[in-house]
Amino acid sequence: MADLVGFPPGGDAACAPAELQQLIADQTQRADKHRANYQALKAQHGRLQDELAAAQTELALLRAERQSAAEKFQQLLTQSRRDIQAKDQQITELQAQIPSREHLEYQQLQAREEVKAQMRDKLLKAEEELEALRAEAQDLKYQRSCLTTETEQLRQQHSRELQEMRVRHQVQLSELETQRDQLRAYKMVGEEELTARLLPVQKENAALQLRLRNQQAELQEARAQAEAAQSERAALQTGMERRQAELTVALRVSETERAQLSSQLEVSRQQQAELQSRLAAAELQLQRETSRATQLAGRLADSEQQYKRQVADLQLEVSRTRGEADREKAAALRHVQELEHRLSLSEEKVASLEAVASDAERQLERRVAQARDREWNNTRELRQQLLEVETKLQEAQQESLQAVNEKAELTKQCEQRIAEVLDMKKRLEADLSVLRTKMKTYDEMCADLEEQNDNVSKLRQELNAERSIVTELSREMKQIQEEKTAVEKELDGKVEELRSLERSNAERQERAERQLTAKEQEAAEERRRLQERLEQLERRRLQAQQERDDVQSKTHKYARLIGKLRRRLELCQAETKQLAAERDAFSRCVPEHTYNELRKQHRALQRKQREFAGMLQSLGGPDVSAGLAAQLQLLQARLGAAQLDPADCSPASPAAATVSPRRPRYRRSPSRPAGSGAPYRSSLLTDTDGTG
Repeated sequence: MADLVGFPPGGDAACAPAELQQLIADQTQRADKHRANYQALKAQHGRLQDELAAAQTELALLRAERQSAAEKFQQLLTQSRRDIQAKDQQITELQAQIPSREHLEYQQLQAREEVKAQMRDKLLKAEEELEALRAEAQDLKYQRSCLTTETEQLRQQHSRELQEMRVRHQVQLSELETQRDQLRAYKMVGEEELTARLLPVQKENAALQLRLRNQQAELQEARAQAEAAQSERAALQTGMERRQAELTVALRVSETERAQLSSQLEVSRQQQAELQSRLAAAELQLQRETSRATQLAGRLADSEQQYKRQVADLQLEVSRTRGEADREKAAALRHVQELEHRLSLSEEKVASLEAVASDAERQLERRVAQARDREWNNTRELRQQLLEVETKLQEAQQESLQAVNEKAELTKQCEQRIAEVLDMKKRLEADLSVLRTKMKTYDEMCADLEEQNDNVSKLRQELNAERSIVTELSREMKQIQEEKTAVEKELDGKVEELRSLERSNAERQERAERQLTAKEQEAAEERRRLQERLEQLERRRLQAQQERDDVQSKTHKYARLIGKLRRRLELCQAETKQLAAERDAFSRCVPEHTYNELRKQHRALQRKQREFAGMLQSLGGPDVSAGLAAQLQLLQARLGAAQLDPADCSPASPAAATVSPRRPRYRRSPSRPAGSGAPYRSSLLTDTDGTG
């Protein structure tokens, strides 16, 4: 405290409060800054410590991984060394197990003998199977010919039945036409005779409809029988095709087995003679060509069968369409018979239907003729192509046979030359052995007889002669080898010729296949066109049937209208009678001019009634009834306006007293409104005015 007596210097008065506040603020700012720096350094220190710990852990992990990798490397190294040692041991064992050359030759000879025996047995079995399959194929061909004859007989029988039915229908059509002519003759007869004759006509129509239904049932039965026969034929044909396919598959399998066996035999013989292997390959190629030719022939036969089936289907469809057209024509003729005495418009529709049916028949016949012509052209082209292919195949077979014969002759010549060369080689080897023995003896003699100089020169001359013989023999050997190489070159040339022939045959077969595919596409296109045409005809048939239904509905409608008109006519007749009675009653109490006017109107009404009856007979239309109803209403109005009061009439007349309060009642036509008969009413008014 004693030390702080003089603090602050200058006393308290020297330090102002503002300066103290400034100093305190500076100190607090510094303290805050130091505190913030401390916090930042502390956080940085903690972060660095965390990074150091993470780095230490990572370093420990890396050291552990390095140690494990080193251990794995050592293990792999030891394992690879062990594997190398094991492989070395296996190599030594395998080298020890390698047989000698003599043992290999013995094994090869033994294997060749076994393979030859197996191949011989397999070839014999394959030949037996081929013979059996050929016999089955012949049986199937015979069955197929029998089935084709049966199908032809069934088709002819079906065509005969269809022709008989067509003749029957034509006879019925002629009868119906005669009946139509009779009905046309009866058309001008009166209404009473018409109504009297309509009953037997309707009975005949019902009988004809029954007959038509029976004929349709018979036709359906015939169609069902034809479809059943066709299904049986299709089932038989599918069975035959399946059997034929199985036989072809079996033949191909046997041929492939035979080819495999022959190829194995050729592989086994390849080390001995390359020429025999080439000959077998040529034979295999020839067999393939023959199999391809048989396949092409089968395809052509199948295509011909397809075309025949298509033609049969087209004929059936044509017959069906003709039958449908005949039925439609008969229906149209029946409708003409029913409606000719009633409507004049039905004749035009029937004529149009007949024209459509005739056009359809003509188009169908034209289409069938075109299809037959196309089928004939297609079959002719296919047969020509088949003949060309067969001729080409025969030429190829002849060429291949010639090549095989030439090859066989060349092989025989080569074998003979090889045998001669081997004999020459053996003789030369024997001569060489003899010469070697002679050389040895001569050397011994030279060693023994060195002293005899005269004989040495002779022996040297003999040695030179023998050496010249050896050189000549070596030249002959070289010539034989050159001839052998020339023969091999010739064989190579023949093989190349055979290959070129095979390529040409393959190209011809490809061309034939392309032509066959093109013909099949054309046939499919033609089938599609015919199907479209048949669909068009079916649509036309449906349209004609719809028109026939419309005509039937119209006939029923007009029949109802005729009944209504008859009823209205009866009502009009009753009303005319009533008007006549009223006229008689009114004639006694009406003036003369009104009586004359009513009389004229009554006559006009009777005339219109007669016209109306004539129009009913000729079926002019339903507007007449409406006009007549309007005329009757007008007459009623005029009568109501012209009727006199009871005071004007004589009171002593009893008829006037009884008739005057009575008024005629008229009814409006329920079928038509009053305005519908306005034109006809105006015409009636003009007629009555003209007569007045």
